[in-house]
Amino acid sequence: MTSTLRDYHLLLDEHGTASMTDPIAERFEDWRTDDQSIGLHLPLQRVLDNDADMSIKDMIAELAEDNKMLARVCARRTTWCDEHRDVATASLIEV
Repeated sequence: MTSTLRDYHLLLDEHGTASMTDPIAERFEDWRTDDQSIGLHLPLQRVLDNDADMSIKDMIAELAEDNKMLARVCARRTTWCDEHRDVATASLIEV
């Protein structure tokens, strides 16, 4: 493994462990009613799947762009949280 590949591997491992997916999913579950399915929420997906064959540099660049977009979306959501007095979700966003 080259040092560059090792650096990318460590970066992606760190990124994966810093994921907010589980805490956000748990908050989402709090809002969910029993008659809802995941299919109702797919149109809300912001980060699209990409199964393209690409270089590691292109993957990292795409990840960086996805993270920037998610940061913008989260920043806008803080206003919604304030309007709905949802301190728990606002806290997740701030962290």
